[in-house]
Amino acid sequence: MLDTLDTVIAFAVIMTVLSLLITLVVQMVSAALSLRGKNLANALALTFQTIDPNIGKYAHSLAAQILRDPIFSDSFWQKKTRESLDEASQKFIAAQRKLRDAKLHNPNDPNRAAAISNATAEVNATKAAVTRSRRRFGRAKFIAFFRS
Repeated sequence: MLDTLDTVIAFAVIMTVLSLLITLVVQMVSAALSLRGKNLANALALTFQTIDPNIGKYAHSLAAQILRDPIFSDSFWQKKTRESLDEASQKFIAAQRKLRDAKLHNPNDPNRAAAISNATAEVNATKAAVTRSRRRFGRAKFIAFFRS
């Protein structure tokens, strides 16, 4: 009786160790081939196509743009933070927020028109100081799809 129990316990231990080793090999291959990232990109593209069937060929491009952000990277070698905006860009964003707030202000307010014109002038002044990044991600076709 005890011999049989010892055999069953030994079999269970061996199967558990083999299972862990096989899992380890599968995870190593999966990481080496970036299968998780590829499956995530395909799932995102499929989700976008389900939400909007007209998106068609741009779904994979949109998924790539989202997953290209360093925050979503699972790489050991890539930094996990976004580049911070320069001061001119931050001023431009603040000016656009002021313009939005001025437009949302009470329409009966006599100072509303002046606030909108001042905010518009500030947006135009700060827009000239903003420099665009030299990096291009190939978004032109994707953005043109939504502008039309």
